[in-house]
Amino acid sequence: MNKEDLYRLWAYDKEIKLWNDMTENNSEKNSTEVKKIVSRLRKKAKDKRKELYKFIETVQDPYYRILLKCRCIDRKSWKEVAQILGGTPDSHRMALERYISETL
Repeated sequence: MNKEDLYRLWAYDKEIKLWNDMTENNSEKNSTEVKKIVSRLRKKAKDKRKELYKFIETVQDPYYRILLKCRCIDRKSWKEVAQILGGTPDSHRMALERYISETL
């Protein structure tokens, strides 16, 4: 697991949304191909989500487990994270960045 892996789920979800928006806004002749692409992306996202859950389970500190779940799986903003945990968005962002750089 590395930093890129932590945020790959977010990227898959955004890409799925873009492909879905494209087919909704245009009556694409290639909609069957787009559906295949979206289906493959959904499988990758599902696999990545499982991998992230397994990784988060290995984290000893509950604070970092919460941060990882909020940011990497639930895709909450730093402001939302601060509302859940208290403190400031920047304090949690920096804490997670430090944790990632020290442990991954």
